Amino acid sequence: MPTRIPISIWRKQEVLRWIEEDGDGVPTRAIKHFSAKGWKLDGGSVRRWWRDREQLLAADPASRRRAGGGRRPLSGAMEEALYDEVVAKRLKKEKVTRDHQRQP
Repeated sequence: MPTRIPISIWRKQEVLRWIEEDGDGVPTRAIKHFSAKGWKLDGGSVRRWWRDREQLLAADPASRRRAGGGRRPLSGAMEEALYDEVVAKRLKKEKVTRDHQRQP
């Protein structure tokens, strides 16, 4: 069984609304309430959701993740140069692999 269980945006929004309405703005009260409902929540996660509540409440409930996550590009110019190189090789019908992308 995986140790990390993803929690959808709509569930996070439900927790945040409960904190605002019934939890008196205290995020840790939600842990006991939702644990009684059978949810497995971590206190640190709930506090992080509370800090990021504006973004989470503005997000689409059907989405799986917030926008803007993931690794940032190291350099915009480098990303563009790599993209141009890949496109040029593909136009020449050459094979593009990770070995071509590595610099010696």
